[in-house]
Amino acid sequence: MKTTSTSRLHSFGVAQIQITTGASSERIFESVNARGRTINEFDHLRNNIFLKARVSAKDHTSAEDQVGDLYKNHWQHFEDRYWTKRLGPNNEEMLLSERFVQHFLMAKLGKGSIAHRNLFSTYEREYRAGLTENQGIALEFHELEKYSKVYRVILDCKYDSETCREFHSARRMKLLAQRMEFYKVLNITSLYPFILYIINELEIPYKELDKVFDILESYTIRCLLASSQGIRNHNDIFADVIKSVGKVKLGPTDLLGYLSGLQEGDKCPNDEAVQSALAQCGGTRISALLTRYILYRIELVKAASYNTVKGALRFDKSLTLEHVMPIKWRQNWPLSDLQNSRLVNERNRAKQSIGNLTLLTKETNKDLGNRNFSDKRGLLLEHSGLKLTQEIVYESVNPIREREMWDVAQIRAREEELSKCVCEEIWPFMPVHSGELKNWHPSFTDGVIIDAHGQEFPVEVSEFKPSDIALLRKGTKVKYEKAPTESGLKAINVVRV
Repeated sequence: MKTTSTSRLHSFGVAQIQITTGASSERIFESVNARGRTINEFDHLRNNIFLKARVSAKDHTSAEDQVGDLYKNHWQHFEDRYWTKRLGPNNEEMLLSERFVQHFLMAKLGKGSIAHRNLFSTYEREYRAGLTENQGIALEFHELEKYSKVYRVILDCKYDSETCREFHSARRMKLLAQRMEFYKVLNITSLYPFILYIINELEIPYKELDKVFDILESYTIRCLLASSQGIRNHNDIFADVIKSVGKVKLGPTDLLGYLSGLQEGDKCPNDEAVQSALAQCGGTRISALLTRYILYRIELVKAASYNTVKGALRFDKSLTLEHVMPIKWRQNWPLSDLQNSRLVNERNRAKQSIGNLTLLTKETNKDLGNRNFSDKRGLLLEHSGLKLTQEIVYESVNPIREREMWDVAQIRAREEELSKCVCEEIWPFMPVHSGELKNWHPSFTDGVIIDAHGQEFPVEVSEFKPSDIALLRKGTKVKYEKAPTESGLKAINVVRV
């Protein structure tokens, strides 16, 4: 048997193929690899797109120069080692460059999924085949470059104004980098294709883009908390949005109204469902990561209200969850009547509520968790120092008065307050629009709503509450949501203001 060193010296070969000027190195590369090792999907794309560039060159005598320019101007950044990162077993051992192509195609084609092994064939047979004759190979290079640079901002949550300025303003890229922190922290990639689409294909003004991210965050967090599906079907949902937006041909500002259609039926959990989930978020169904992040965002809101610097607190592994009333409360948190099953059950339910949770910012010994409340107050402040924790320890800040008791009543009161912060301030339900009735038909069969921008939406009277029908007339102020139809947008869930 050969030793490892001998094998390396004597069982390793290099093949050199010399070609004449004008011969196709890409064709030779493709032919050789068809008989040898399997190359990855990005290799296939790279080889094919340069082959097509060489074949498409109008003047074959200068084909090398034309291909060289395409490489230098649009492709060279793909040769960075950044794109060779392997993503691990949960991603079919994909390279980062392959996942980029996957998300690029999902955005371009409005597809909910594309198998790893089919990336190149999908690119060639569906994306490229859908281009017109006027959209040549230069467009392919341009689009891949544009999308890839936005993709790096999405992944890294930072932007380089020099890198992106050819395609997007620094202000928009800064916003994108900031808003993608949410997805990076929670390890959510299912919205990447949709975000690629809205950034690259829709010229959404800055303020509207910020609101779009508000809607997407709210929708995502509510589904994570209270939907039985979670976000497992988000790829398909947002692929349908991409296809529908292209079909209806909405203007960029109309996307806000279109996204409101996501709240139809049970697609987006309402406040009641979210509050119910938060009442048990310390249990096993909701991940500790998500619970920590929700408390972190609540802390930022509270810190801002106390005139401290918003965002000064970073979300990382140093922030740990703490149950104020311990999971094992019987020993150090005496109950007046341990035989009363109702009281015991109330405590057992309340201990997992968001009202009983806070964040620690410093390491602490494990025995902190089970101490009684009077011993725990000072330790909580010592190992936390957050507004979240101060409001547990102090019943009154001015004058300072420490809280004497922490039990079901205090937990439920804090649960209500924190749930309200989540549902109304941080991740509110989809926005409600306002406008007035226009061209209302006396027969009460149908009508039109006009919004503040003069845009009109059809509406049926059956969507009004029965008590409102008798009061409807032209000019009536109303609140409503928007939903997509085959022909455009429709006003739904309309109520009189």
